[in-house]
Amino acid sequence: MPCSASDVVIGCGYVGTRLQHRLSAQGVSCIGVARTALADNSRLSLDLDQDDLQPLLRVCAGARLYYFAPPSSDVLHDARSRRLIDTLQQAGVLPANVVLISTTGVYGDCAGGWVDEAAALRPAADRAKRRVDAEQAWTQFSEAAGVALAVLRVAGIYGPGKLPLRRLHSGKPLLSQQQSPWSNRVHVDDLLDTVQAVSGSATVINVADGNPSSMTQYFHCLADAAGLPRLPEASREQLQAQWSEGLRSYMDESRRIDNSRMRELLGASLRYPDLATGLAACFDEA
Repeated sequence: MPCSASDVVIGCGYVGTRLQHRLSAQGVSCIGVARTALADNSRLSLDLDQDDLQPLLRVCAGARLYYFAPPSSDVLHDARSRRLIDTLQQAGVLPANVVLISTTGVYGDCAGGWVDEAAALRPAADRAKRRVDAEQAWTQFSEAAGVALAVLRVAGIYGPGKLPLRRLHSGKPLLSQQQSPWSNRVHVDDLLDTVQAVSGSATVINVADGNPSSMTQYFHCLADAAGLPRLPEASREQLQAQWSEGLRSYMDESRRIDNSRMRELLGASLRYPDLATGLAACFDEA
C-alpha cells in the first residue's frame, strides 16, 4: 500500500501544528491528522474515536509517525490509541517508526526527588494512568511489529501563544512559595528539537529544561517577562477549597525531572534552558 506522505502527525494541537509547520518549512512532505481539515489539504480530517480509520492506512504505511493525540478521557485506558493500533494491525500496515508524546506525570509523586527514565511508573491522576496505558499499548505494538518507538515523557509545555496570561490578569492568589511543590517545564522549540532528533530511535526520554521550579515561581517569572504585577500568594489551607480536582492532583505531586538523556541526544545546550530565556523568546516571537 503506497504512502502519500513521508511524515504523519496525528494530533494537531499546539505541538502537532508547530511540528507540521516546521517540517513543511524544512521541505519535508507531511500530513496532519485532526478533527478539523485545512483548506490547503495538508490535514486529514478524522475523529479517531468514531470515524472509519481506513484513510489513515494509506498515509501511515512506511511513514514516520508522530502520535500526539491525547488519550480519550472517559476511561482509564487509552481507547483512542488502541483503536488505531488495532486498525493498523488488522490491515498489516506498519509505519517506519513512531514517536509518542507522553507525560512526566507517569512518575506520580516523587516527594521532590530527581527522576530519570529508570524510575518506576506510579501514576496517581487518571490522566497519567491513561498515558501509561498509551505507552504500554504502543510498546506492545512496537515489539510485535518490529517498529522503533520513541516515548517522550514531556513536562509542562510553554511557548508563543501558550502562556497563561489570563491567569495573571485574574488577580487570584497563587499557592505560597513555601508550600508550592516542584514542577517542570520545557519550551516548545526544545521539545520539537527532541522530537526530530529522536525519530527512528527506540528509547524513552524525559523532556524538560532541567531547571525545575514551582508553579508559583513560573507565574512570577511570567509576570516579570510580561511586565505585569506579580500575583499575591496565599496558603494551601486558604486556596484548596477553590481548586478543581485536576489542579488538586497536580499540587499533590512534586518531582524534579532529570533531562540528561535529552541533552545527550541533542548534543548541545537547549535553546531555552531556563524560564528567563524561554519566556523572553515567547514575547519576542509574539
